[in-house]
Amino acid sequence: MLVRTIRKPGEAGTHKLLARYGDRLICVRYRYDPIRRKRFKTAEIIVAEEDWLPEPGAGNEAQPVQPAQPQRVGVRIAYHERELRQKSARPEVSGRSMNDYGV
Repeated sequence: MLVRTIRKPGEAGTHKLLARYGDRLICVRYRYDPIRRKRFKTAEIIVAEEDWLPEPGAGNEAQPVQPAQPQRVGVRIAYHERELRQKSARPEVSGRSMNDYGV
């Protein structure tokens, strides 16, 4: 199944679920199954809440739930832009190490 849309509470398509779950609603996802040709509307809700104290010194510093990953993107560089092509091939620019080049 493919997730195409994630809606926050209050956005279009979430009003009925927001009325039903209130502050417990986290998000609404629209999932698509191309094989069965079906669309599914799913809700992420909070079902329990309790106090929690982290163990001291266990490396519990605040961290994002999903750490940001550097994203690689393709860039077209024209043939006549020789200097730019050479700079983009350098390991520190391309994100590769010298081992990736067999050196």
